[in-house]
Amino acid sequence: MENIQIPKLNVKREKQKITKEQKRELISYTVILSSFAILMYMLFLITDFYIKNHTFTWQSPVILRTPVEIKVKEVLKKESTIQIKQVEANEPKIPFCFDPITCIRDIGEEKNKTNDEIKTMIRIAKCESGYREDAINKNTNGSIDRGIFQLNSIHKDISNQDAFNFEKNIRYAWNMQTKQGTTPWNSSIKCWNN
Repeated sequence: MENIQIPKLNVKREKQKITKEQKRELISYTVILSSFAILMYMLFLITDFYIKNHTFTWQSPVILRTPVEIKVKEVLKKESTIQIKQVEANEPKIPFCFDPITCIRDIGEEKNKTNDEIKTMIRIAKCESGYREDAINKNTNGSIDRGIFQLNSIHKDISNQDAFNFEKNIRYAWNMQTKQGTTPWNSSIKCWNN
């Protein structure tokens, strides 16, 4: 075999010289990109803070505390005065009753019950039926306990159909609580009276 010698190339790389103008352009692009990145990060932080710390609502009650006089200039430049009296605009609270717990709270608030009374009724419902509107319990005396609050069949003023409807059951239970307190549920007091 022949020895083949590879000639060494003597290549020197020449450094590219960057002009002052190119340096300025490079620095300005770097500053612009850095500024944009910082701006985007700050925008993210502000948005994140605002979303975490603010509640968005569609309506708030409007209360005018003092009479307000409004002057309306008509097209003919004639002035009219309208007197507005003090008004409190509050929408009535309508119970929503999406689920048993919400319904107990909504109806309790509608009846101006305290938060402690509402929490007690929620605990009673949990102990009596586990919040199940189809809960049923047959008693030794032949009566039947029905629904969320286990309303006994001795109460003839509520039908079986209504007793197994959680909203009607809860309304009836609140009426009982208003008249008798929590005594109708004393059989489960160890469970709900913590």
